[in-house]
Amino acid sequence: MIQLTYNAIVIYPLNDSHSLEFTKKAIAVFLIFLPFSLLYINYLYVLQNKFFPSNRDGYVLTFEAIKLLQNKGKSFIHATRETKGKINRANLEQILSDIPKHRYTKYTSYNNLPNTFFEQCELSIEEDNKIYIIVSSTGSPASELISVFTKKEYNHVSISFDKDLKTIISYNGGNHVQQPGLNVEDLQSFYQKEDSNILVYSLQATREQKQKLLNKIRNINSEGSAYNGPTSIFRTQIN
Repeated sequence: MIQLTYNAIVIYPLNDSHSLEFTKKAIAVFLIFLPFSLLYINYLYVLQNKFFPSNRDGYVLTFEAIKLLQNKGKSFIHATRETKGKINRANLEQILSDIPKHRYTKYTSYNNLPNTFFEQCELSIEEDNKIYIIVSSTGSPASELISVFTKKEYNHVSISFDKDLKTIISYNGGNHVQQPGLNVEDLQSFYQKEDSNILVYSLQATREQKQKLLNKIRNINSEGSAYNGPTSIFRTQIN
């Protein structure tokens, strides 16, 4: 909440010098990590009180606790090595450049989905009795940063009405073309690094179920939708 309030009051609109503008954005990125720092401090506090309880006879330390601490240490070292490759200058610069497009005066996007998308979806309702869920590891800066905290390879999910994946949509940042919100995706957008991966799950769906889902998407498209990349990092960690 502090980070979102800071963005709304301090960052937008940016009418400062380049150095001051960069400083403000750097503070905004720092505030993204603040909740995780507090969570880590809380974790250390709980660890201390759980494995090193004090009593009249002194401190109690079990071999199980020692083994767990060793494993935690190894896991921390491994995570730190992985983090070095993901939290780099290029990724941070990209995230900083993306922050302005989440400005609150243009936070809700309307009618981002083209008519051709709905036409293809209508055809799939007649020809295909499945819905397709695409879970992806795209290698985008936001995806890389999210994976640092979730410790998961796949951090983005999309939906498609057809097996050829011509009707993929998801909540995303708009890929520098549309406003952040519910937008169409293409397969090329999933390939942003050499080891990008996607998993496609198919779910049985009746004609009525697919039509109901499409109607819901139409409503969202007309009423407006929003997506906040920085906030999604915190939300993903909570979920």
